[in-house]
This record gives sequence, C-alpha cells and structure tokens, in this order.
Amino acid sequence: MIRRLFVSLTFDDGFLSHVIIARELVKHGIYSTFFIAPYFKGRDFLSNKLNSLNVISKLGHEIGSHGLTHRFLTALSPGDIEYEVRMSKAIIEDIIGRKVYGFAYPFDAFNNQAVAIVMRHYDYARRGFNPSDLFNMNVLLNGYLISRYLINSINPLLSIRRFIRILKLRISYNNHRRDFNGDIGWLVFTFHNEPIEEILHLVSIIKRLGGLLGIRVEFKPMCNVFFGECLE
Repeated sequence: MIRRLFVSLTFDDGFLSHVIIARELVKHGIYSTFFIAPYFKGRDFLSNKLNSLNVISKLGHEIGSHGLTHRFLTALSPGDIEYEVRMSKAIIEDIIGRKVYGFAYPFDAFNNQAVAIVMRHYDYARRGFNPSDLFNMNVLLNGYLISRYLINSINPLLSIRRFIRILKLRISYNNHRRDFNGDIGWLVFTFHNEPIEEILHLVSIIKRLGGLLGIRVEFKPMCNVFFGECLE
C-alpha cells in the first residue's frame, strides 16, 4: 500500500500578492489555506481590497481567519479577544459566502483564555512550530494547537534543510489526531509574502522527496484534511 503525506500550504496576513499566488497554485493543481486579518492595515494588504477574498475562494482555496486586526491575543481582555475572533469570521464569511473553519493565532501568540474563545467559533486553529511538538501528544491531539512549519524567506535553503530533517522524523510518526490508515501524517507550511517561484520550488522538493521515499504527497487545504472535501 502506498502511504500518503498530506501537505497544507498556508499563507498568513492577507497580502495583495496572495491573489497572484492563489491563481498560480491552481495551475499546478494545488489548493491551499489563506489566513486573513480583514482590518490588518498597510499598503500591501488585502484589507484595501477585501473583495479579492472572493476571487481566492472561488479558485478553490480555503479562507481562514487571522484575527480582525492581527493583534496579540495574549495582550487583550476576554471581550476584546472575542471581538477579534468573532468579527473576523463574520466579515470573511459575508464576503465569500462560505463557512470559515479555521483560525491562525496572530504572532503565534495564545494562552488558555485565547484557545477557549477560539474554540467557541472555529473548528480548528493553527499555532507556531516548536521542535518538541513532534512528540508532544497533548499538542498533536489538540485540533486547536496544530503546529506549522515556517518557511524563512531570508534563508530558504536553510528552511528546506530543516524541513527534510523534520520529514524524516515524521515518516515513522503520525502527527494527526485521526487514524490515517497507515498514512504518514500531515505537514503544515506557512508563508507570508514570498515569491511564487520560491513556493513552487519547495513544492517540487517535497514531491521529489515523496517519490524517493515511495510516498504519495497530497496538497490539501487544512479543512480538507480535517473534514474531507469541505470546500465543495
């Protein structure tokens, strides 16, 4: 039986360039997850052109929430956390006409209070990466603390070397809460505003590694790994 490795490419913050990236990925048969902060202000952000979220969504990608204004949730009161996570979801859903399943903690900052509030509004949440997460069952079994691997645009080759080491560890360890019937598991990557060429280079490396190891790599949005074809 050929084992599978699920790979989710995720994109944070909501840069204007994400529309171009979304189109290019579809040309390669790859559907991803874009975590958007609708009111994250800046010249290069989709907050200036929120209708573009509908373009990304209609291409077949998942849109998730990255908070309303991309604030440290750990520095906010419970009421402010509630507003950040609830309003972001409502705004995105109103634009794309589709359910928002996932949340990504801004700055990877969370505490028990933030997690509890996020759980009331979302089906899963993504956090930052810590090497200890690889074998920490409390993290791996928690659908609201999904670990991701950050691609470092300053030194992408170093990032890829680290990724290869992580992939080798994951070969013998299923890091997901569900039974994947012998499949290897799930790797989640996070990009911000990297060039599409760099993203596609990583994709080609993952595919080549999969071929060498006899693994079928499947690129899926995060909600599709959890809930099947949730974007249909």
